[in-house]
Amino acid sequence: MIVHTVSEGETIFSIANRYQITENRIRTDNGLLPNQELVVGQSLLILLPSVVYTVQPNDTLNAIAGRYQTTLKTLLRNNPTLSLTNTLYAGQTVVISYEGEKRGSILTNGYVYPFVRPNDLRQVLPYLSMITPFTRGIREDGTLVPLSDENIREAAQEVSVNWVLIISTLDENDRFNSELPGRIFANTETTNRLISEIVTLASNEGFRYIDIDFEFLPAVQAQNYARFIAQLREEANERGIQVIVALAPKTSRDQPGLLYEGHLYNELGRSADFVLLMTYEWGYTYGPPQAVAPINKVRQVVEYAITEIPSQKILLGMPNYGYDWTLPFEAGVSRANSIGNVDAVRLAEEFRREIQFDSIAMTPYFYYTDNDGLEHAVWFEDIRSVLAKLNLISEFDLAGFSVWNVMRWFPALWLGTNALYEIEE
Repeated sequence: MIVHTVSEGETIFSIANRYQITENRIRTDNGLLPNQELVVGQSLLILLPSVVYTVQPNDTLNAIAGRYQTTLKTLLRNNPTLSLTNTLYAGQTVVISYEGEKRGSILTNGYVYPFVRPNDLRQVLPYLSMITPFTRGIREDGTLVPLSDENIREAAQEVSVNWVLIISTLDENDRFNSELPGRIFANTETTNRLISEIVTLASNEGFRYIDIDFEFLPAVQAQNYARFIAQLREEANERGIQVIVALAPKTSRDQPGLLYEGHLYNELGRSADFVLLMTYEWGYTYGPPQAVAPINKVRQVVEYAITEIPSQKILLGMPNYGYDWTLPFEAGVSRANSIGNVDAVRLAEEFRREIQFDSIAMTPYFYYTDNDGLEHAVWFEDIRSVLAKLNLISEFDLAGFSVWNVMRWFPALWLGTNALYEIEE
């Protein structure tokens, strides 16, 4: 796997010629449109095939997989457009494998809303160990707010991807209510009812994992939350279901702030099968322009987490988005717009702006002036920022990562992951 940063005067033709690969492969692997030009400072993922097969008449993917003693899912990961077409034609080239050894295996999870575009869902599924349809909520009586996620689970089943039952503090009025858990924990009968509902639903509907995401809990609920997770895990494990708990990105045990005080890393890590470190949103909708997940800040969270939780229980949060801020930023007034990583590069191309790279945050950014004369700052993710996070996973021997969210196809993330790791089933 090669990361190529575009210099002045370079074209897709010249880069393809340099690495002896096709222009179409560069476009496909980096989400470039047919007529899209390169941007100075843009990073490109370059994958070099080691074995390529030319399709013959009447070939099928299963037959090709059998011939090379590989799997259908591996072929889909190595050739992402196959997930969309499901057809082969004589003369088509199929990548069987790429150059380079893999580092080992990791778990991958992706959050997704039920209104995901079918093509985006189909393309990302082969790269996932599990997928999490977001979200089921809770009522004050300990019953669950339903979610229609059949479309996601049916698609996941076709490629043997596990699905995750996520429970958050969304109430029956479709609003997040951080006070709900405390009211439920105050009554043993209600707590038991909620646990029973969660485990029964997960068991009956074939969920392999349960993800609990209770955020903004006050410190007074911290121990109650840990006990709740422990009881839930005990009952879920009896049915072969594992429990994940989402954690605010802390750097110390007693870190102040409502986001952090209800999450005790040691207790929750001991109570759950896995934890998810929500290592994103330093740059956020109402905050000043900066990286969403600066690697220096992410590293601090991981370095603290492994002092409290075994590393192989930890999933690293991975953002699949950036933000576009209109300048000047004014606290309490400014509101950034979320932007996809592929779309961010297209925006830089549209306004002919060079992409910069922050070597401390390990994150790309650029500025542009829109058609109304307003200045903007854009921070987003690219293969360089993704690789920095993947390197962190390897360095600290973490279990894998979880993406918020997979609604936008970002090929460099998934093809880069596939190049470096075996993705666990």
